Amino acid sequence: MYSEVLERINSYEYPVTTKTRVFRADDPDQTEFRFLSDFHKTLGYPGIYYNTIQVNNNRTVPKHTDADRTALIVGLGHYTDGELCFENGNIDIREKPLLFDSRKPHWVNQWTGDRYSVTYFNSY
Repeated sequence: MYSEVLERINSYEYPVTTKTRVFRADDPDQTEFRFLSDFHKTLGYPGIYYNTIQVNNNRTVPKHTDADRTALIVGLGHYTDGELCFENGNIDIREKPLLFDSRKPHWVNQWTGDRYSVTYFNSY
């Protein structure tokens, strides 16, 4: 499933400024939200509620926190390094889903290659 998802998200057009695509449960066109929701079902976290899916393509993410929420993230692509970092350590998310508290400071290490991340969260 990872290779199928990688092929599909690689075909998306990403804005040059943000390098991000966002799909919401209330979008008029549900095609990509449904596709990525099917992928979510394979990640092993069936009870996680989300209404937003964010796909990043080679996006550098500095240290930050997000709103009061739990997020599920997975890395895809052909890259090395690029771990998700927290104040108490770094975690490799390449094809390894991670459920985390996004209220805690987090950021992404530098990487080499083509890196995507898919994040599921509740935005409202």
